Amino acid sequence: MSTSVDAQNLAPDDLLVMEDVGKVFAVRGAGLRALDGVRLSIREGEFVSILGQSGCGKSTLLKLTAGVMSLSEGEIRIAGRQVKGPFRDLGMVFQSPVLLEWRTVLGNVMLPIEILRTVHSFDPCNACGVHVLDAEGETVTEVRVQ
Repeated sequence: MSTSVDAQNLAPDDLLVMEDVGKVFAVRGAGLRALDGVRLSIREGEFVSILGQSGCGKSTLLKLTAGVMSLSEGEIRIAGRQVKGPFRDLGMVFQSPVLLEWRTVLGNVMLPIEILRTVHSFDPCNACGVHVLDAEGETVTEVRVQ
């Protein structure tokens, strides 16, 4: 998986920049290269999809970007900040369900915020709004919890 970007021509408004990103996993005493030389630039407001066969490195790339997995080589920057671990203001939703059955959908979404202590606790009885957006980012449903 490789998208060529000339690092010298990156605009200052590039939100996500990957330069020569690589990831090697140790498998049975040998190195298994999952990603090699990934170069990518995404600007503010762009909508990007990552497509590929199972096992091609899509999830690995996202985990590296979120900082929950370490790079073997290269660099990833989000809004100019180098990714060296998870950011407090960046979240990730995993492929496999990791939901707590006793929490509501909104409660599960708010859990990482609670853990990071950006709010003390989530009380669904407090007034808050939840917006469901369509592909163009327009609100199609608004739920108010009172």
